[in-house]
Amino acid sequence: MPEVIAQCPQCSKPIWSDRSSDYCGYCGVTLPDSIIGELHKLRMAKQESAKEEISSPIKAARMSQLSIYSAAGLIVCFFLPWVQVLGFGVSGYNFSQLGSYGNLAWLIPISAGITLLVGLNGRDAKLLQVITGSMPWLLLIYTLIQVGSDLFQGLAIGAYLSLLAGAALIFDTAREE
Repeated sequence: MPEVIAQCPQCSKPIWSDRSSDYCGYCGVTLPDSIIGELHKLRMAKQESAKEEISSPIKAARMSQLSIYSAAGLIVCFFLPWVQVLGFGVSGYNFSQLGSYGNLAWLIPISAGITLLVGLNGRDAKLLQVITGSMPWLLLIYTLIQVGSDLFQGLAIGAYLSLLAGAALIFDTAREE
């Protein structure tokens, strides 16, 4: 909020703190050095404040760094091998190519991307974090029901890291509350 910092020596009109020039806005006279110095100090303080806001978008976000890295990790894990079949790694992306229920695999990176966008824009993403963190676990439960416990013999690094990132998202949300 601008405030009056002095009066013009020529016309006695107020000089506001948000002035951007060194002249009186009413009569055009050059302001004395003392007023110009005060205006300069206020401009510098305003610029420093703006630099701090721009320099660290992650600090402005409501998501913690653990949540940011976990959501980003879920996106990366989508392309890592989830299951080893006959010595070949099958990623979440490969599952999504199968169609039908394989398309459910897309829910993980899509929800992680939405969670990141919402959280990094400074909005509250706690509910999204819980939903996103639950996705790998729900997919595991669904697959266990379909395949059975033999599934654990074929799980690969992508599946384990997805479960870990999902648990970290849920844990971090509960820890922040």
